Amino acid sequence: MRELLLLRHGKSDWPPNMPDFERTLTRRGKESAALVGGWLRDEEHVPDYIVTSPARRAIDTAKRVAKTLGISNDEIIEEPRLYHADPQTILAVARDQPDMGQRVLLVGHNPGMESFYGAVSGVLEPFETAALGILQFEGEWADFTPDNASAMPLIRPRGQN
Repeated sequence: MRELLLLRHGKSDWPPNMPDFERTLTRRGKESAALVGGWLRDEEHVPDYIVTSPARRAIDTAKRVAKTLGISNDEIIEEPRLYHADPQTILAVARDQPDMGQRVLLVGHNPGMESFYGAVSGVLEPFETAALGILQFEGEWADFTPDNASAMPLIRPRGQN
């Protein structure tokens, strides 16, 4: 069984004159990322590696999750296609993963993450900052589709499952 873990970046600031790409995490965003990492560790959903949008808030989220899990920053891969990716692009990134990875964490943005998770789960629900969706499927990454996967209930860092 393979798992695709979908994580929306943590809560971010948007000071005046700051480009969207450079936005940083707030204190709550940093705490939420660590909470998600702790949940992944405690529930034994530790990814083999992390693929993240190159936006600062996404990279910072990925690094905080990795630190909590004891994953090296070398296991974080920046993927430009994940910056504000639509569901079709998220699917393409998932399908491009090497088959050696059984469990992969993608860190990205809304509305793409919410729409992609909804396409698999059949339920469109708010995918708040630092929300985590877990999709499971059998087969190779190249064969992954929303139709051959199932979704676990959405995880929210503040225990709002």
